[in-house]
Amino acid sequence: MLDGRREALGSSRVLGQTAFARLFAAQIVTLTGTSLPTIVLGHSAYILVEEQATVVLGMAPAIKMVAYVALTPIGMAIFQSLSREWDLAGMDGVRAAITLLLPFIGTVWQIYCHV
Repeated sequence: MLDGRREALGSSRVLGQTAFARLFAAQIVTLTGTSLPTIVLGHSAYILVEEQATVVLGMAPAIKMVAYVALTPIGMAIFQSLSREWDLAGMDGVRAAITLLLPFIGTVWQIYCHV
């Protein structure tokens, strides 16, 4: 019984630290911003092309990884003068703006663009 109480007190101390709480909240926002569009894209692919949805959903992450590998060095060179906080906040803002366009997907190529 005491071990459970100590464990609960330890986690509240960790969340009581301002820096950790901010980073934890940012991680939750980022994971939510990544997972919800993934679910919506999967559902959209199934609605648009039922029989080929697996092909679309297999190709989309491959395109995303190629874009990460190709565009990350370019983005780092362009935005190296900005602080990391502004960089991360800007990426979350762009991700949110793109997510607002998800209800308007009507063709498969738009799914690839949203990845």
